Amino acid sequence: NSRHSLRRSAETPLRPPVAPAEFGFMKITHYLACSPAARYISPMFIIGIGTATPPHRYSQQECWTTLVKSARFQEFTPRSKAILKKVLTGQSGIVTRNLALDNLNQAFDLTPDALHARFIENAPALATTAAERALASSNTNAREIDAILISTCTGYLCPGLTSYTSERLGLRPDV
Repeated sequence: NSRHSLRRSAETPLRPPVAPAEFGFMKITHYLACSPAARYISPMFIIGIGTATPPHRYSQQECWTTLVKSARFQEFTPRSKAILKKVLTGQSGIVTRNLALDNLNQAFDLTPDALHARFIENAPALATTAAERALASSNTNAREIDAILISTCTGYLCPGLTSYTSERLGLRPDV
């Protein structure tokens, strides 16, 4: 072995990447050179996947029926109505939708306050559940996690959803 040859650390076994999911934990596989001055950190791999969905499930037909009966539906253009009909009654492969709504009529309450209230009530719990499942599937303890990244386009919290989830998971304070 030359002094610059690389070897894989026994603590971080190489695992193949898997398809993306709602929440995954990545572990960096470290390669250490014989020379202390030379270090290489290989790409990250997803080692655990966890998902979570809101508890209320509605069929496509329920969604369509509720939409058509709503006052909001009358505001749409004929083209928009046709698109919605195709999405909710067509052969899209989607049978049900899990939504963070106690009833489908809440979907039409689109005020910023209502949207924020739903997000703060549901997003931290869903993110935490998905993270706990990812930890379990990777046989990883929450104290081993060095960073947490969450991406969402649904809502906004301050501090961010990452902070809420980190606290609920019991991650170290330096994460």
